[in-house]
Parts: sequence; C-alpha cells; structure tokens
Amino acid sequence: MTTSNRLVRLYPDGTVLFSSRLTIKGKCAMSMRRYPLDRQACRLVIGSYAYGEDELLYDWRVVGLDRGVQMDYDEIKELAQFTMTGFQVFNSTNMTRDRNYSALEVRFYFERHFGYFLINFYVPCTLIVLLCWVALWTNREATGDRIGMGITSVLTMVLISNDSKSDAPKVNFPTALDIYIWICYTTLLICMVEFTVVHYFTKFNTGDPEIQAAERERMRRIIRRIPRTAVLSNRRPPRKFHIDHLRPQTGMGRRTDPFGLAQNSISAVDQFSRIALPIYFVAVVLVYYNFYVNTPYDFRFDDEFTTNPA
Repeated sequence: MTTSNRLVRLYPDGTVLFSSRLTIKGKCAMSMRRYPLDRQACRLVIGSYAYGEDELLYDWRVVGLDRGVQMDYDEIKELAQFTMTGFQVFNSTNMTRDRNYSALEVRFYFERHFGYFLINFYVPCTLIVLLCWVALWTNREATGDRIGMGITSVLTMVLISNDSKSDAPKVNFPTALDIYIWICYTTLLICMVEFTVVHYFTKFNTGDPEIQAAERERMRRIIRRIPRTAVLSNRRPPRKFHIDHLRPQTGMGRRTDPFGLAQNSISAVDQFSRIALPIYFVAVVLVYYNFYVNTPYDFRFDDEFTTNPA
C-alpha cells in the first residue's frame, strides 16, 4: 500500500515496514552571548503523541557507522553563516502527569563563520586602537593634533558600533562583539586621559606655536637694535655678534630651539604609556580570546525530555 510520501510493506513473516518522508522547516533557539564567536546546538525531536512508552517504543536503527541520520554535507557546506561540525542522536522520554512517551532526538551542532566579523569589525577596531597608540609618539606640544586623532578614533568606533548593531539580533545582554568594542573604547579613553595629563604638565608658553612665534619676533627686534659688528678698544680684530651669543642659559634636561627658547623634554608619562598601553591591550585581548573561544560549551535545553545517548 502506497500513498503520497508514505510506504507500507507487509512481509510473509508478519513484519510491517512503514516509511514516511517529512519535510520540516524548524526553528532553533540560539544563545547569543558569545556572538559572533558562538556555537549552536539545534535539535529535532520525533515522538508519539497518543501512545505511551508501554505501547510504542522508538529506537534508532544503527547499522555500522550509520547512526540513523544521513546528512548531505555538500548542501550543509553552502550555509552562509554556519558550518555544521557534527550531530548526536539520543533516545528520549517525554514525561507528563499521565504517562511517559518515547521519542527520538537528534542534535545538530553548528559553528558560526568568523571571517566576516574579523574583516569588518575586529580588524578595524584594532587598527583604530593602533592609531591612538601612534598618537603617543607625536610631540607633546602638539596637543591639538593629539586630541584631534583621539576624537576621530572615538567617532569611528561609534560608527563601527552602530554598524555592528544593524545586523545583530536585538538582545538585552552584551554579546562577545559588544565586549570587544567596549575594550577598544576603554583603550581610547585611556589615551585621551593620557593626552590630558601630558598637556597639563606641559610648560606654559613653550608649546603653543603662536606664543613661540611671538617670542621669536621679539628676539628679532632686539637683534636689529644691536650693531652687526663692534670694534673693541684694544685693536683686536672685529668680531661679529650672532644670535648664538644672545642665547640664554638653560638648565640641564631641557632642550633649546635655534632661537634659544626652552622646549619641553620628553614626557615620562608618554614614555610609560608607549609601552604600557600595548601591553594592556594585548593582555585584555588574550583574556577575551581565552574566555570566548577556549571555554567549553555546555548546551542545555529547558524541557521535559530525559535523554540517553543512542
């Protein structure tokens, strides 16, 4: 006896073969806390609705390596966001108030493709942090340039953060991608605070270009009032007075420009930050990677099924 998508075959010894083909479009509830470094487990349960465990018992047909589930791996490889890493079969029991029902369960395990997120989010965020670190190597007097690079980095991070939310599911908890973006935000904030501290300890009227230009113009006016040459009374050869002779004495540890203006020395805060900032960022990223990638998964399902591996 045959009907659409069903086959019933009777054998002389009384054996009955019943075969049915079902097309199922199922949904899978996913845990997004490790998104996009997540792995998911989706399950399919086949069981009885009217017959109890004492009347009908389901069991997997295991023949050799065939665990009762046949997979078309060529189609699975074409999934846009996931790669199937394996599956498991279980004999399940659905326990209710009246009686227990036999069921079969198969769990499919998927791993999300990471390349898209690496190219579009992780690498740009890392490069922005690198740009902020490069700003530490600029002249301490260039406060405007430093602040400009910092603000540009923060605004770019805001743009990337908003872009990451456009495709991600709307959840009420931070995902792994959110945590990484916050790590980069924190690093940029540390850079901005460092710029502020260095600017606060930068000596007044030695770093502002406008003030330096005014000082140089004042020195030029003084030089114009001095004769270019002066003859000494003891008939010694005339000696020219250059601006070098008017250069003021400066203390040790301070640099002077060609006009004798004292400049700031290299900031000790900058020297420390140039080493400490990358060490801090790399250490936090390693902790992040170890937690979200190397921590084993514990897939749990909140249901009334009791499972035993087949």
